[in-house]
Amino acid sequence: MDEELKVINEDIYKKNLQLPNIPNDNMPVGKDENDNVEIRKWVKKDFRKTNIPHWDIATRLNLVDFELGAKISGTRFLAYTENGAIMVRAIADILLKRHKKHGYKEMMLPLLVNEENMLGTGQLPKFEDDAYKIDNQFLIPTSEVSLTNIVRGEIVDTKNYQCI
Repeated sequence: MDEELKVINEDIYKKNLQLPNIPNDNMPVGKDENDNVEIRKWVKKDFRKTNIPHWDIATRLNLVDFELGAKISGTRFLAYTENGAIMVRAIADILLKRHKKHGYKEMMLPLLVNEENMLGTGQLPKFEDDAYKIDNQFLIPTSEVSLTNIVRGEIVDTKNYQCI
């Protein structure tokens, strides 16, 4: 009976993974983003000093290369070039140094994780068909997968963490 119970529990576990999150009762139902309800809008008058789109400015200043980004990764991607790449790295460095002063702990975690890590962040089973899988490991879709699994299976004592 133990083996039969094990099979039943596994079946229940797999079915529970298929249950969606319960939507908020106040959330309107729609077919796509065109049905989204705008709750409020903030516009600063006279904000624009020019009518040149930011993408044209960035291209003229040789900060980005949209064609190269699309060539490498497809539409909606860009490549930061020359001063654009330097600027992105400098901004990241400024932010890292600033947050380190407030207790930020910088980490470089693996980009490939096991199935348990993907399950724990809700990536599986829902997004398994869209995930990149190598043997029994998955390429992370976002850093939250690696980061949240640092404390997977633990009861976190908030005294050990500084909340900003």
